[in-house]
Amino acid sequence: MRGVTLAELLTGIVIVGVITGLGIPNAMALADRLAVERQAAVVMHGYQRARLAALTSLQPVRLTVQPDRTTVYLLSDRSGTRDSTLAWDAPGPASEGVVLRSSPGSVTIVPSGLAIGVGNGRYVLERGRISRSLVASRLGRLRVDR
Repeated sequence: MRGVTLAELLTGIVIVGVITGLGIPNAMALADRLAVERQAAVVMHGYQRARLAALTSLQPVRLTVQPDRTTVYLLSDRSGTRDSTLAWDAPGPASEGVVLRSSPGSVTIVPSGLAIGVGNGRYVLERGRISRSLVASRLGRLRVDR
C-alpha cells in the first residue's frame, strides 16, 4: 500500500503551519525595516542633492520632506529674480507605508552649504515597530540616530 494516513497528513500540516507562523512575523519586520531604511536613504539623498545643488549653482536651494513628496527647488537664478525650478523630486515616505512623525518642514541651504530654517531638526520615520530618526544640523548635514 502506498499513501499516507490521516494522522501523518495532519502532522505534516501542523508542522508547516507552525513554521509559517514563526516565519511571517520575521518577514514583516524585515519588510518594515527595509522600507524605513529606504526612506531614510531618500531623505539623506535629498539633503546631499540640495547641498550639492546650492554649492554648484551658487543659488539658495529649498528642500522639503513631506509624507507624499521629497523635493529640492532652486530658489533664485544668478540675476537675483525669484524662481522655483525643480531640481530633484522623489516619492515621500507614505509611498511605502512609512509614517513621517516629525519634520522640520522646509530647509533652505545657501550657496555656502549652511542650512537656514533648521537647528537640529528631526525627521522621524516609522513603520510597524521600526523607527529611524534623522537629525539635520545648521551645517547642512544629516546624521542618523537609531
